[in-house]
Amino acid sequence: MEKFYYYAFQSKGFFGSGIRYADDGCFNLAEMHKFLQETYKKRCVITFWKEITCEEYEKMSDYLEDGRGR
Repeated sequence: MEKFYYYAFQSKGFFGSGIRYADDGCFNLAEMHKFLQETYKKRCVITFWKEITCEEYEKMSDYLEDGRGR
């Protein structure tokens, strides 16, 4: 069952957020920590995550791709 998630994270000196699609319906916390560490080359801590609707996911995808979310 597919699900969509919004998450927030922080690291020393900065914080951020993102969206994630999970085709197995589960937010994999360990996988996300690994992804963030590889992306930012720093240890990040996910402080919040929430399931969102498909429509919210699509709107956030458009928002982040436009660069307005950066």
